[in-house]
Amino acid sequence: MIIEEIYQSYLNFLKEFTAFKSISTDPAFATDIANTARWLQDQLAANGFKTEFITGYDNPLVVGSYIVDPKLKTILIYGHYDVQPPYAKASEGQARMIEEDLWKAEGWENDPFVLTEKNGRLVARGAVDNKGQIALHLTTVFELIKQKKLNYNIKFLIEGNEETGSPNLRHFIEDHADLLSCDSVLISDGEIASGHPVIEVGFRGVINTAITLTTSDRDLHSGLYGGSVPNAARELMKLIEKLYQGTTTIAIDDFYDDVIAPTKEELKNHASFPFSIEHHHRVTGTKKLFSENSLDFYTQTGLRPSIEITGFESGYNGVGFKNAVPHTASAKLNIRIVPNQDPKKTVKQFEAFVKNNTPSYATVTLQLGQGCKPIRINPKSELATKAAKLLTQEFNKKVLYKYCAATIPIVIDFKEILGVSQVLLPFGNEDCNMHGANENFEIDLIKKDIGVAWGLLS
Repeated sequence: MIIEEIYQSYLNFLKEFTAFKSISTDPAFATDIANTARWLQDQLAANGFKTEFITGYDNPLVVGSYIVDPKLKTILIYGHYDVQPPYAKASEGQARMIEEDLWKAEGWENDPFVLTEKNGRLVARGAVDNKGQIALHLTTVFELIKQKKLNYNIKFLIEGNEETGSPNLRHFIEDHADLLSCDSVLISDGEIASGHPVIEVGFRGVINTAITLTTSDRDLHSGLYGGSVPNAARELMKLIEKLYQGTTTIAIDDFYDDVIAPTKEELKNHASFPFSIEHHHRVTGTKKLFSENSLDFYTQTGLRPSIEITGFESGYNGVGFKNAVPHTASAKLNIRIVPNQDPKKTVKQFEAFVKNNTPSYATVTLQLGQGCKPIRINPKSELATKAAKLLTQEFNKKVLYKYCAATIPIVIDFKEILGVSQVLLPFGNEDCNMHGANENFEIDLIKKDIGVAWGLLS
């Protein structure tokens, strides 16, 4: 009965939460970002938390603290309120499109900022990443407080820059280590696997980069000059293609020098994970699974590096046609690195590759993100052991200890600055379509997750 009561509170909370357009990747939404943070502060304060609204580290951070008994252990629960944009910005040819046309063109069936229930799922931008998961902890803790069953002191740290790499969050933690002091950190920001509950034991690091290649100071008539002058789009495609050897191997010199080969234990662990190629195709919408030397999916994505093209722009993409050879082209790349690789060294390797492979008749500029280190996590802490038992009871399935292919920048900062154990407890469904259209959270799974959170903190 208590699960249903918390779910109703959760549903009402999430409807308000997802209505905020807290898009951190676009400065145009700065007011929405600030309003979201203030709303969260109000929710915490209304439930007895001592709160702080902290600025000066990019978007506002919200910190809440509830002390049950100073003698009890303290858990710091981290989450983020910022979200990915639900659609790309309007291009020149789309300038007259209204917002509804834009999200429909991206594939959304309903307004991404109106929480909708469909086919047993809650659908909205942020439904899983990360509003839906941090809301689950918030509403569960609020109910535990009301019933006087909270068995830990609780602190919440909820930030607004996770989707931009949390560039200044480390400085905040360094400056406010006393405010965040705790015995354990709890984070829910990911997905279960093949219906099995998951405790994450590591994350890949990440580097984002943008490349702009220029061949002239102007576009040129494709009839008068086509076939006789360099085409920026083609030259950039040729440069990017040289990054790869085959489908998955990176061709940058010395790129794999520091990559540790998967151990027999890791390969055995991943081989025990239930995996269906048909399920993978259904979840991803793809028709092919790539891997190095027939590695399994979880080893390939969790313990091997990758470089993905995440955006490409060149020439005219508006209504009709413009018959011109583009003089500039740009691409965005996402580099994922694995434990033992260093972001700074990887950046130098990437810069050298671009320099050595750019033709003499073109110029290239690089915009490089700060980068985030990869990390391994001890899954045998006291809180993690308790979580594993609860997951087994609630799901009646084996708990999978998984290396996550994604990145949560703050995990490395917590490890290096606070020096406490961390439990990475993802709650989302595998087909949630995080960062994509119709992002969703399964209702039945939410109720199981509430049961786990209740047992963990009571």
